[in-house]
Amino acid sequence: EKLNQFAAGLNESDVLIVPQYGMLWELDRIGWLEAKRRFRVFGAYHSSFAYAKAQKYFNLLCGLLKKADVAIFLTEGDRADFAAMGIKNTVAIPNAIADPGDEIDAIVRGRDCVYLGRLDAEKGVVELVTNWIRESQVDSHFPKLHIFGDGDQYGRIKALIEHAKAE
Repeated sequence: EKLNQFAAGLNESDVLIVPQYGMLWELDRIGWLEAKRRFRVFGAYHSSFAYAKAQKYFNLLCGLLKKADVAIFLTEGDRADFAAMGIKNTVAIPNAIADPGDEIDAIVRGRDCVYLGRLDAEKGVVELVTNWIRESQVDSHFPKLHIFGDGDQYGRIKALIEHAKAE
């Protein structure tokens, strides 16, 4: 219900980044991957094409990524292999991210941001929230972060937010 309320306020300039195929499946299950939606969905897959091809979920994964507006992969080779499966609008973005340094100030910050996924240690949500709180305390125009999910780190994340008196 909270997700549907949130989605009702999204429009064509909003992007929902989905970092797991399981979350794409959930979005498809509730109708958010339908073509009539008002926001864009970027779906990411962070295992290799060869790994995906050997899994039982391979056809499901390809079908879900076809419904996304953009499909993101870790390597150019994986991008090309998935594109050959009929997935359009593919892009390769490696895991390694260079430190943006002072360039971060040039980024235009607009609407709110969303994390939608599992709240377990390996997802790095504690680190995301810790850094988001720090940046929002420094920059009053920093966008709000909405978190939807559950997992082992739920209590820790909630405590971080309450301790910082953040929303």
